[in-house]
Amino acid sequence: LKSEIPRPAPLEPCKPTGDPAPASDAAPLQADTAGVFAEGVYRRSIPADLLLAKGASQGDADNHAGIWTMTFKDGEVTIEDVLTRDGRRSTDSGPYCVAGGRVTVAPGQRDQCKASFLFSAEWSLDGRQLLFSKVLEGQSAQPTTFFDALWASAPWVRVD
Repeated sequence: LKSEIPRPAPLEPCKPTGDPAPASDAAPLQADTAGVFAEGVYRRSIPADLLLAKGASQGDADNHAGIWTMTFKDGEVTIEDVLTRDGRRSTDSGPYCVAGGRVTVAPGQRDQCKASFLFSAEWSLDGRQLLFSKVLEGQSAQPTTFFDALWASAPWVRVD
């Protein structure tokens, strides 16, 4: 029987579909001053138990659980969080850049998204809900469980 079954065709190796985030030797992306991204103020609550369920450490869950707000306007993003555990508020801002169906968020940078960025993700808008997917963490430009939980585990709701 074995000799009567034809051999399957060999599989082609996977080919990369392109660089999803800026590489260190790539030219920096320019901030989205043309309004390609769905500008506005988006907010979500990120509970510690969600972060833990998604694989975050207890320390990361405690240090990131809270109410998060992202404001996208004229190529600049401001990220604010208010921690659940102590009410501490922190804010950072910088450019965001859009290319190839991805948004790259780079607080602390000026006017462009260099190789140093916070995160990069595919994005979509469903009514007033901003959804991130395929999140890459900025330091490694790789997907991580924690960054996926933090940025993409639930929609961001437009509040303005």
